Amino acid sequence: MRIYYFGPEGSFSEEAALQRFGRRGEYFPIRETFGVFRAVTKDPQAIGVVPIENSARGAVYEVVDQVMREDFSRSGLSILEELSLPIVLSLLVNPKVLGTQGKGAGTRAFPRFAEASRKIKRVYSNPIPLSFCRDWVQDNIPGAKLTEKVSTSEAARAASADAQGAAIANLRAARIYSLKVLLPQIENLGTNITNFFVIGRNPSRPKPQMVGEYNFFVEVEGHRKNPKIKEALQKLLRHTLTLTVVGSYPLIKLK
Repeated sequence: MRIYYFGPEGSFSEEAALQRFGRRGEYFPIRETFGVFRAVTKDPQAIGVVPIENSARGAVYEVVDQVMREDFSRSGLSILEELSLPIVLSLLVNPKVLGTQGKGAGTRAFPRFAEASRKIKRVYSNPIPLSFCRDWVQDNIPGAKLTEKVSTSEAARAASADAQGAAIANLRAARIYSLKVLLPQIENLGTNITNFFVIGRNPSRPKPQMVGEYNFFVEVEGHRKNPKIKEALQKLLRHTLTLTVVGSYPLIKLK
């Protein structure tokens, strides 16, 4: 099975894909979410994993836009599953931040946090983790500049090239990009869950979406074949120019 995910390596999309599909898959990182849709459209045997919603920041609208496009329906793609992943954010640093004590990437929980944090001048991450951790960074690393990257894995890559850099990412990114784990988990940030769509070929090809004045993307609990859901969809159709069901899929909770 070929699996395209929003990457590069070390992203939370990859973590979700690995937890769900494990060694059954051959994994390919794609740097833009629209690129995942394009890759799956061209590869009938493949599936894609993209983030759709975060509990702190809401919907990932660039992914919503892709699902709502007429091309999505025409391509025969649909949403196969939704994955729910609790996000554990770690503070990773360039080994040079720790000086001679920083030898060997991946060592966890460096004890003298206050001393090391004063050497951090830039903290890289995706906009969602940065928003989630902004107050924490300002309170604990006040001299650091927050710098956005397209993904947490790109943030880890940037920190690996910055002698005064740190990244907010997952633990796997520390191993991939030879970073040190200054804090394995940034505490007291509340619940942080990201949901991901698994997209792939739909066995029954939906009709192309017609252009309306407004588009609405709606998620409901229940399968399209459930009598109550089926009745609700029929009633809804009477009040819309067009109605396209882009998938009936399970919600799978990951660890």
